[in-house]
Amino acid sequence: MYAVVNKSTKASAIFKEKLYLSEYIECSTDTIRRNETKLSWEWGDFTVYNPKIVKIKSKRGGKNNFCQV
Repeated sequence: MYAVVNKSTKASAIFKEKLYLSEYIECSTDTIRRNETKLSWEWGDFTVYNPKIVKIKSKRGGKNNFCQV
């Protein structure tokens, strides 16, 4: 999972897959793979964050799913 912030407009987006992130920020998936170990990195006008913990609530209203990425 990746969180992206546009530096000039401060617009943010979240992507689950490398393919869609690469299309959005216009870079290769290999570039994303090489930067996965970093907490954050910059590409053009974007700052990409690699969250280590993702907390998602289920759609049924049950328990929270706590995922360590």
